[in-house]
Amino acid sequence: MSALALRDIKEGEELTISCTPPFSPRPYLPLPPISPYKPLTSNPLHQLLTSIVSDSEFGLNSQERKDAMLSRWGFLCTCSLCTASAEATKKSDERRELIKELRDAALDHVMKREFRKAIAKQADMIAVMEEEQMLSPMGEYWQIQARLYNTIGDYANAKKHAEMALEDLEVYGGRDYEEDVMEMKRLIAYVEKKGA
Repeated sequence: MSALALRDIKEGEELTISCTPPFSPRPYLPLPPISPYKPLTSNPLHQLLTSIVSDSEFGLNSQERKDAMLSRWGFLCTCSLCTASAEATKKSDERRELIKELRDAALDHVMKREFRKAIAKQADMIAVMEEEQMLSPMGEYWQIQARLYNTIGDYANAKKHAEMALEDLEVYGGRDYEEDVMEMKRLIAYVEKKGA
């Protein structure tokens, strides 16, 4: 077995896996297309919205995650996050709540077609996720940014974020993300034709 680390690992540092699923997509919202390139699905705004994440155990506070693991898996987790000090746990819970708030704000801006504001909220959300060390799968969030930048005609940033998404999705996504990988390749080809 082999593994790829997202950051440097200190000698003797505990390695863990997540027993809780990542954020899951929001349900389909039927809205008209907004992008000039042809994505794999017929509704690019739907692609934006289904990539903006919803609540799941990954977004729960520490006590809710512990309760879910106990009821689902039958054990009390002893990872560093679950056994952190009260102060560290409180800060983590606050960051996770902020992530949900930023996600909801980004979605609200998408619904209002305020894409520049959505880009800013999404970028803020990514920064908090990085602070919280919620690093995988970041490709989904770069993919959202690529779509949003493409929507406003900022092809250089669309290409940059599509390439970041593609790199992450190809390494970490597996078969679940084959369509997303193809879509990001199509987006890169499209924006390159636009001169980005």
